[in-house]
Amino acid sequence: MMKGSRYSTSERAGLTLSVSRVTSLARSLFASRISPTAMVLTTACVEYIIAELLALASSRAERRKKKTMSSEDIADAVRTDEDSCHLFQHAHFLGGGHAGVAPEAPKKLPKRAKVMKKKVARKQKKVTKVVTKKKTAKKVGRAPHSAAGVPGPTS
Repeated sequence: MMKGSRYSTSERAGLTLSVSRVTSLARSLFASRISPTAMVLTTACVEYIIAELLALASSRAERRKKKTMSSEDIADAVRTDEDSCHLFQHAHFLGGGHAGVAPEAPKKLPKRAKVMKKKVARKQKKVTKVVTKKKTAKKVGRAPHSAAGVPGPTS
């Protein structure tokens, strides 16, 4: 009879996540004595939840025509799915977008900001041109403009 099997607990259970790592994490957080069968079941549950979240997040990334999933995609997947929203109701996702912002923000916002900067720059140039014209008009002794056809004071 062999002392140990050549396959890990994860391989025998057909899981991707490591049962031994989940066991050591549970022992450090909850209790020192935990059934190995309970840990296999816990690992299977965690793996299933991760697979569901990744499937939802990848579908959102595909809708956005992106090849890489971001934390925003995962946070949005949690918010849109009713069951996962209930499960993660007290969780905070770092970099998962801001509350109150639509998940599909329009892409015209940066362009509009550039246009506004250009408009402000043009107005500032016009103001400086008008100010310099007024100064030169005062030096010559003419009014910068005549109001209603009334000539300005001459020297």
